[in-house]
Amino acid sequence: LLLLVPLLLSLAAWPLFSKMPPPFDMFVALQIPPDQLALLAGNIRGPALKPVLEGAYAANAKLKSTKRLFEEIVVGAESVAVMPSGELIMLDKFGYMHRAAPTKGGEYSLRHDEKLYIG
Repeated sequence: LLLLVPLLLSLAAWPLFSKMPPPFDMFVALQIPPDQLALLAGNIRGPALKPVLEGAYAANAKLKSTKRLFEEIVVGAESVAVMPSGELIMLDKFGYMHRAAPTKGGEYSLRHDEKLYIG
């Protein structure tokens, strides 16, 4: 009787593991061949083939020479819009819009005259 329970449970669970989840449930799941399975990123040691990072996928070193603006002042501004006048528009993580105007030295100064809450 103890051997019969796991057998019945495995037979009952077989349909759950033999088909894909919705919306792909009309397709039958297939075994991946071991030689292709070894190339997947989920393999124990990762893929055997190293990615070729050339052209559009080459490493971008330009960001290492950039300067952070308004650190600890404008928190969480991941999107920055640049106006035709060169002015920066930033939205912080609290929903406030900040504006920064370019200065003569190539820097930017944060304008404190208005603080617009967008939400």
